[in-house]
Amino acid sequence: MNTSAKCDKCGGGNLEPGRVQGHFPLEFYPTKKKPGKWLPAHVPVTGIACLDCGAITLSADPDKLKSSVSAELFSPEQ
Repeated sequence: MNTSAKCDKCGGGNLEPGRVQGHFPLEFYPTKKKPGKWLPAHVPVTGIACLDCGAITLSADPDKLKSSVSAELFSPEQ
């Protein structure tokens, strides 16, 4: 783990990377998707847990997010 990383909630440095998992891995789907359009790819979500306070910070790969969002698939007014 990056020793300079700090918890967003308590500022502690005792962090553990991982993933949030249920029956399927947690994935992100933007809410602006146009009806009848399918996303080209799922965007997996990963997490980092603070072992000091229990906060979990979720994140996704920004490049995968950008590639999943296009004017063809999404309505900007939503």
